[in-house]
Amino acid sequence: MPNLKTFSLISYGLIKNYDNDIVSLLRHMLNLEKLILYLRIDYQHRFIDPIDLLNQFSMHLPQLSSFKFYLSIINDQSHFVNYLSNNNRNMKYQQTSDIVCFHNNKATYHLFTLPFEFIKLINIGNLFPNIRFNNVIELWVFDVGPLEHEFFLRISRAFPLLKNFIVSDYKSLFNYVIHSSDDIQSYEIVKYPHLTSLDLIGAGVSCVDQLLNENKTHLPRLNQLRIFYDTLRITTENFTREATRHNCSNITRLFTEKQFVGCKDYYSYFPLL
Repeated sequence: MPNLKTFSLISYGLIKNYDNDIVSLLRHMLNLEKLILYLRIDYQHRFIDPIDLLNQFSMHLPQLSSFKFYLSIINDQSHFVNYLSNNNRNMKYQQTSDIVCFHNNKATYHLFTLPFEFIKLINIGNLFPNIRFNNVIELWVFDVGPLEHEFFLRISRAFPLLKNFIVSDYKSLFNYVIHSSDDIQSYEIVKYPHLTSLDLIGAGVSCVDQLLNENKTHLPRLNQLRIFYDTLRITTENFTREATRHNCSNITRLFTEKQFVGCKDYYSYFPLL
């Protein structure tokens, strides 16, 4: 390890033992010049300062000249709010940005260098910086409030190469009412030209309507959909609604939480299944 010059570690799973597994490892790489880290850390029961962690091991790497990182940390919400109010963001690296999300008394803090060079971003909310994530092809978003049209428009602009999109909209999950008509609206249609996979298992009818209604969203390459059957049935009006037909027409893989026997209208709606 002392001879290593370049080291990259990308982990999409949650890490619960960061100090022993990661920090101690990096401290042995005394001659490291280039470092890339992508880590998701779960510290709900003990507060963790992400900037302090980064500085902990980097002070032992005197040759380090290039450091790209993404650090996502789950903390108790009240502890994290206190941290934000007292933190002076004393980073000695290149430009950074962050995203903060709150859900179920937990705070998820995303801290990363710019430009964002990784392909996956997991569990952001409806508040994120006005920057472009040009390399991200898989995105997970969730929020306790409804996700509106403007949010999906911002997503399409910020993540231009998005291929896999996982959406959870907890507040509207059990709301089975569509609040808008199928008429073409005056607002701009959201376009996801590269999107092939859409996961709406955690999304309610209003959110599903935002994404499958062709008067609101254009999904020319969508071929895989995960969704609750009842949510799909209600949104498509028992597979007869014209406004959602086009975005479903190229789907070759449909995943629902239960098995069912499709009717004639169902197979007409999904001709490639």
